[in-house]
Amino acid sequence: MSCVSAALTGVPIAAATPGPAPQKLCTITYPTPDNFAITASTDVFVQPSGSGAFTLTARTDAKSLLPYDQRFHVTWSNLDTGKNGQAETSAKVHGPDNVLTIPNVTTKPGRIPLVLGISNHGSAKNYTNGDCNVEYKAQ
Repeated sequence: MSCVSAALTGVPIAAATPGPAPQKLCTITYPTPDNFAITASTDVFVQPSGSGAFTLTARTDAKSLLPYDQRFHVTWSNLDTGKNGQAETSAKVHGPDNVLTIPNVTTKPGRIPLVLGISNHGSAKNYTNGDCNVEYKAQ
């Protein structure tokens, strides 16, 4: 009952504060692994979370009704601290709305060159990939 009375008496309820908006880093294009004549694309976004950490999100339009395996990966280095690392995630993708996320990439603040890559595996031994290179300023 205390929750109800707090709401009725006008006691403020804490709400989550939205963070900064995601920033688009690049678009990666590549042929689909089961039909090389069709080009698929992935937009990559970064969402800062403070103290030099951030989340990377890949939004893929797979351009395929048949699912295929996709791996989203990053290799990074911090030009200011010398720290470096890599991370990846994977999922089956198909159709226009696929999201792969690499959370909590902790680089420390500084200038961060990123190599962002998408690797796809279709039926049989069909593979395609694409990448982009960008520099991000981690706060």
